[in-house]
Amino acid sequence: MRKRYSIFALLLLLLGVTLPLHAQTFNVNLIVNGGFEGGFVRQDGCGDVGLGWQCFTNGGRATYGFYDEQWPPVVAEGAHGQLIEINNKNIIPADNDRYAGLQQTLRVAKNANYTLSLQGMIRSNRPGPGDEPGRYRVQVGWTYGMTNTWQAVNNWIDVGWNNYYERLAPGKISRFRTTFAAPDDQITIFVRVWKKWGNAGEELDVNLDNISLVGPGAPPPTPVPTRLAGIGWPRAYGMHFSFAYPGSWMPTQNAPGDPSILETWQLGIPEQPREQLIGFFSTAYADIKPTDAVLTTPITIGGRAGTKWVRQGPDYVRYEYCTTGYADVPSSFCAWVIVPVNNPMLELQMDRMINSVVFY
Repeated sequence: MRKRYSIFALLLLLLGVTLPLHAQTFNVNLIVNGGFEGGFVRQDGCGDVGLGWQCFTNGGRATYGFYDEQWPPVVAEGAHGQLIEINNKNIIPADNDRYAGLQQTLRVAKNANYTLSLQGMIRSNRPGPGDEPGRYRVQVGWTYGMTNTWQAVNNWIDVGWNNYYERLAPGKISRFRTTFAAPDDQITIFVRVWKKWGNAGEELDVNLDNISLVGPGAPPPTPVPTRLAGIGWPRAYGMHFSFAYPGSWMPTQNAPGDPSILETWQLGIPEQPREQLIGFFSTAYADIKPTDAVLTTPITIGGRAGTKWVRQGPDYVRYEYCTTGYADVPSSFCAWVIVPVNNPMLELQMDRMINSVVFY
């Protein structure tokens, strides 16, 4: 009996150790570059925006600025943060209700709970709440599925930051956290700055840092049967493989040449001037080991085991998909597109295209 109790106690001890470790590895921060240490990229109409993020404003009679903040008193952690500025200097009259912000689209686990948190500070050349404590606000919101515009958000939450510091005399960094359930497997997170009044000569500076969305990591995409993956799309037929593609693309076949072999195609994605290829290449699949990958996912391409990488650098995001190549020589079959910033809609199109590949 004593031996039986000892074995039972050992099992409880093991469970007590392993279960928390499992839970710890299951919950991850899904936000890309939420601490802004991964670099910035120039975006038209905004300025320097954290890599992995997209910016937005509502224009009008105001001036907007996005900057790589490196002033230690206003950076919550590390050496960088995102600074968003709205001002109406030399604009008379200026518009009320001006908005500027960041957004990022993510894959999540449907019906799972997620915790959104961030840190920041509100500064102005008109500090102190005074009799207008609501004139500067920071809000967060989110949309689900394919809806990814800030105008569609109907659940804005005020983060409750009521301290306004003089812009050259920063104070305490504020925090915010909220939890919600994700009813879809794709979500877009928004953080927006709101300058309510068009008072003459007023400058609003908002620092953001440590933005995170913590919860279950999204499962690998469910493979789509080849016969279904291309429904509704035209199909390109080569000598060794075929693939479906969106109707707005214009794929064209290339002449083989190092590093391509057998056949490669330009995908013909409009308004994307950087590399966009699909085909066979001379580098062996086993030798492809990207050092800039921020996400690695096992996938299937034409019935073959493969890998999807999301790769990022200072001024690019690369969606890349690879598997084994031609059977008689060390090679790989790959598809990739390089874009200046994260493009979730294009990524989903690439996912669907790669699921449609047929080898012959």
